[in-house]
Amino acid sequence: MRVNAERFEPVYLQPEPARLSEYGKRWFHHRCEQFARYRDILADVAKLAEFEAGRWAQVEERLRLEGCPTAITSGVSQYGMSHLIDHLNGKTSFTMPTTVALALATTAPTSTTTGATLVEAAYTGYTREAIAGSGFNAATAATPSVATNNGAITFPACTGSTSTLLGFMVADSSATGAGNSLWYGTLTSTTISTTQTPPTIANAAMSLSMTGT
Repeated sequence: MRVNAERFEPVYLQPEPARLSEYGKRWFHHRCEQFARYRDILADVAKLAEFEAGRWAQVEERLRLEGCPTAITSGVSQYGMSHLIDHLNGKTSFTMPTTVALALATTAPTSTTTGATLVEAAYTGYTREAIAGSGFNAATAATPSVATNNGAITFPACTGSTSTLLGFMVADSSATGAGNSLWYGTLTSTTISTTQTPPTIANAAMSLSMTGT
């Protein structure tokens, strides 16, 4: 029996020089305009970053002593994720919360922590801090989509006892120990006392973000 063996030769492609599409031209032109518009601001930010590079430990310590939590990271709660998915799928409408409040915690919360299970600050004078819709900047139309707090968020001052803060929660209730978690996150360990008070989140320091895939 004779078998005819077929031979295959590789085909080498020779791409021509790439050309910028009309979309690419518009994109590049837009980026150039943005750079020209914000060049001086970017240069100032770069100078500030270079200046603070060797001083951030002192800056962070000063913020800690003044009761300003830093290094804030966040995530969407399990409650928020499930309701958002059902809303986007047209299955069940997610009604916008009538109350949005920030709670401070002495243990780091997780995606399944609720307003009832959150271990909240217990210094004398502590209450959750309600945030109006105007207290947030509109989320950016980009990936990731980010919304930050618009203006500083200042909690009641400590008049007794202490609390070491490790986390936070954005809940749909201003009552301590109640409500659903909307967002959660961690904080750099910060002790609140009668001399390190009031707890304050600086303007735009809290970043709530979602990344598309």
